[in-house]
Amino acid sequence: MDAHLVPGCVQHPRVPFAIAAGGPRGLALAARYAQTWVTIGEAGQPGARPDAEAWALLERQVDALERACADGGGHPPRSAGWST
Repeated sequence: MDAHLVPGCVQHPRVPFAIAAGGPRGLALAARYAQTWVTIGEAGQPGARPDAEAWALLERQVDALERACADGGGHPPRSAGWST
């Protein structure tokens, strides 16, 4: 994809490119293109799970992101944050 933003970013260095993702397709995109990964955990109802379940979900998402990075040759983007 070749997309241009006009006018360009005036901040130097540029703001890191972030992708918010929790599912397989979004995590693959984050692995390939993002410098930052953002998740809110359960996309349908963020914050609805008990803490233990939310942390387990986050662990599964991190594992899936790491697998997507390994499969796509990317590097894990840094996590920008999450909500439980």
